[in-house]
Amino acid sequence: APDWSETSREQWLRHLNYAMLENVSIHEAYPGHFVQSLHERRVGSKTRQLFWSYATVEGFAHYVEEMMLDAGYSTDPKLQLAQRSEALLRDCRFLVALGLHCHAMPMPEAIRLFMSVGFLSELPAQREAMRGAWDPLYLSYTLGKLLILDLRGDLESRAGYALKPFHDAFLGCGYLPVPLIRQLIS
Repeated sequence: APDWSETSREQWLRHLNYAMLENVSIHEAYPGHFVQSLHERRVGSKTRQLFWSYATVEGFAHYVEEMMLDAGYSTDPKLQLAQRSEALLRDCRFLVALGLHCHAMPMPEAIRLFMSVGFLSELPAQREAMRGAWDPLYLSYTLGKLLILDLRGDLESRAGYALKPFHDAFLGCGYLPVPLIRQLIS
């Protein structure tokens, strides 16, 4: 923003580096939301196309950030750090959403959590905490990712398991909540 101080601009831009942008591209474009949209076209049910679970949609895109690195997409330590930094941010969002909306966490405590646990500078920490005040469902990124990892872990022990068919089956269910997808593909 043009009216920000030099310190504020530096704090805001510090985490918007090329590695972070690559991780965001994995989440937002390929294979994240883009691949979801390709599968959405094949879902036969309008209900499954139109009514969606925030945890399924954002959880899958967050899940693929880690999955891509685990699958060997890149060994660049900068990208690995960016992915883990974003995962840590989502973990902090999870804790702050629950803290603010279920446990009367004061806003200064939420800001401190983003700074001390999420390693954000003050301005981004304030912005994240404020978002948590009006968007309690921003915990859905982590919730969805954990549910997907749990489902995948349960299916990995079965004979014939492979990652691509798991993803195809998962995405072929549309945007149902992960527990319903579990019932359909287990």
